[in-house]
Amino acid sequence: MEFQNNADLASFWQILDELMRSRYEYSEQSYNLWFGRMELRALDAEKVVFVCENTTKQEIITKRYIDFIADCLTDILGYRPDVSIAVDTSLAPVISGAPETSAARTQQKNDDDD
Repeated sequence: MEFQNNADLASFWQILDELMRSRYEYSEQSYNLWFGRMELRALDAEKVVFVCENTTKQEIITKRYIDFIADCLTDILGYRPDVSIAVDTSLAPVISGAPETSAARTQQKNDDDD
């Protein structure tokens, strides 16, 4: 089984997410904290790759929840793939009112000079 396009991955992630939610032993708020922004990026016969928004979350999910994820995958796939969690900082929420980056200030200065 190998999923290459985003629609297939999104469909599989939806099935996995429903199973994980049904088996998660803590609150929905806790589930959303750890898995709410996580995305499935790759799935083939040997491995499954997820991404989350920062290294702290990556380390905690890997330490505390990798077996939980793998167990749910095993029930769906019929075999236990290698599971890894990578980081994609673009998944981080945008915080309104956050300080501007120096690149944004430079662009604004350049726009004002025109």
